[in-house]
Amino acid sequence: MLSGGARFKVGKLGLGLVLLVVLAGCNALDFAPLATATKTVSEVFETDDAPQIVVETFNGSIDVSPSEIDEVVVELTKRASGFDQSIAEDALDGIHVSMIQTGDTIHITARRAGWSNATGGAAVVIAAPAKAQLQLKSSNGRITCEGLQGGIKATTSNGKLEIIDARGRVDVASSNGSIEIEAANAAVTAHTSNGRIEFRGSLAEGEHQFKTSNGSIDLTLPPDSQFALTGSTSNSRIDCDFPIVTEGKRHRGRLQRKVGHDPVRVISATTSNGHIAIRKERPRLD
Repeated sequence: MLSGGARFKVGKLGLGLVLLVVLAGCNALDFAPLATATKTVSEVFETDDAPQIVVETFNGSIDVSPSEIDEVVVELTKRASGFDQSIAEDALDGIHVSMIQTGDTIHITARRAGWSNATGGAAVVIAAPAKAQLQLKSSNGRITCEGLQGGIKATTSNGKLEIIDARGRVDVASSNGSIEIEAANAAVTAHTSNGRIEFRGSLAEGEHQFKTSNGSIDLTLPPDSQFALTGSTSNSRIDCDFPIVTEGKRHRGRLQRKVGHDPVRVISATTSNGHIAIRKERPRLD
């Protein structure tokens, strides 16, 4: 039988371990030494110059860049970690990868089969024709697209979205991450729960939405842009560099303005906590 002092020491030790687990998010894998296992799968698909690419992965990034030839090159790296190497290897085998081509549509999927006492995920890197149409989804990871101009729809639960040198439809959403878009003649819908939104480039005719719950919205447009603007922020200000032709309603944290005599673009910018700025693009000095 333990003495009172011994019982007290054991109790303190047990409480310390409980607190350690709680502080680590109730996951012992977060602070235990881990073994890791990785495997890369590669495929090349022959397509036309405007294929449709659908990607769904988890706990991993998606990176898409342009290819100079009519083919889609995919490199998927799955990874897993566990208390020891055998657990990591078993978890790696439990990540199922599928790459299927039907005509000029390619489906790339990474899913975890069942429950595992390990952590894991899959990252996807793709080279595709510039006119490829993209539909991308990661449950936890950043998404980057550069030089793709066939239209992009991308969602991630936690991660940054970065769209560079795009054209056409850009529909992106993150539940927790910033959004950066650089595009020409783009039709934009950009939503995030926590993070800033930045757009630089030109907008197509029609409606455009920029919405974040916590973060600033910064739009940089060509100096000759014409648009109708509705801006709303709960706890900051709204600035617009463009001259106002028609002044609409203005309340605390809300602004409605018309820029240009016949605007065919409608911009809605909404944030709960953050600054909204509509800026004129400045000439770049070479």
